[in-house]
Amino acid sequence: MNALLAAVETRGFASAYAAVALPNDASVALHEQLGFAAIGVFPRVGFKYGRWVDVGWWYRPLADRG
Repeated sequence: MNALLAAVETRGFASAYAAVALPNDASVALHEQLGFAAIGVFPRVGFKYGRWVDVGWWYRPLADRG
């Protein structure tokens, strides 16, 4: 994941976003460890394992592109 974030930053991207089907404590912990911050939850928009789930969104700034 660090290599991916570095690669998109070098290509000029200023922000990274992640969507996580909830609940998923391991994925939330991973993204927050990598510097992502929770920015919102869309209730019941994902369909996984035969049921509707909430999807959380995380954001991480990559570079100041001013």
